[in-house]
Amino acid sequence: MKFKLHLKRSITITTILLFSFFANTSMSSPPDNYDLSIKSTGNIEFYVDFCQYEALQGGTRIEFIYSVDLSQFMNQADSLDQIAVFQINFQLFGSLNDTSLNTHETKHIPLNGNSETIFLDIKKIDTRDDSLSLVVAISDSLSNKKGIIKKSLMRRKFPSELSISDLYFVSHIQKAAKPSVFEKSGLLMIPNATRNFSYSEQASNAYVYFEINHLLFKPENPSSYSVSYMIENLSGKEVASHQRPTIPKTSSNCSRVEIIPLAELKTGPYNLTLRVTDLLSGESASSWRYFSVSSSEKTQDMLLSMTEDNIKKYYSFQQIKYYSFQQINHY
Repeated sequence: MKFKLHLKRSITITTILLFSFFANTSMSSPPDNYDLSIKSTGNIEFYVDFCQYEALQGGTRIEFIYSVDLSQFMNQADSLDQIAVFQINFQLFGSLNDTSLNTHETKHIPLNGNSETIFLDIKKIDTRDDSLSLVVAISDSLSNKKGIIKKSLMRRKFPSELSISDLYFVSHIQKAAKPSVFEKSGLLMIPNATRNFSYSEQASNAYVYFEINHLLFKPENPSSYSVSYMIENLSGKEVASHQRPTIPKTSSNCSRVEIIPLAELKTGPYNLTLRVTDLLSGESASSWRYFSVSSSEKTQDMLLSMTEDNIKKYYSFQQIKYYSFQQINHY
């Protein structure tokens, strides 16, 4: 595809993960900023979010999602299409050899002055290091502007009993037409790295993907599990809830997508708590995360949302088998 190149920007993105050992912390106490996704400081605004999943042999798979609002790089006086050139460096340093990752990418991103566009990318790694420090710096060589993120992160250690992964907030879902880094089980799931959602007729729902580990599954003895979620405001008042009382098991490990209707949520931050109960063993596990609802109609409006027909067509995927992440690769 050809673009009219009126102005060429060179944007350098450097991501460094430095692993070190810190004392383990409890997930029961929310971190700073209500555990929302991480926002940069400086002259360039961008966000980084991450989700942790159980991996093989006691490891943890971590997915880092980052998003950049490209309207920051538009030449407002010019209506012609432009191109941004992103130099992306992603480095992971750890005490274990299998956690090292060092990549350099050049991405040419079209900038359309007539619409809001968000650039999304994701990095994935399996690790057994207990803790890490995250530094992300984005600089624009044309304006000399820079944004930076510094954050200490703890690896989740998943137990051998029932557990739930981190909650992966998704803006849009559709059937994957071709391979993508955002594909999960044949579906293209576009993450919302800011965890901020705006209600509109075209985007009336948020979606939450999660993985369930170690259900008690006996093929000769069919059984079920239940899933429920509760949404609270920051005062601890319940504002919405939903329950699926019986879901047949198809394997000991599976993944699901839950729909969160946005129409009943006012502008502000919320806490989503999701609980799974194994109706055969009696075990329960829960996972929670903060998200927010905004009155702005700007959120990721370059992406197409699902219609009601799409939802009916594709929601046979609500329970998806996975097999101990044997096909998970390092990126």
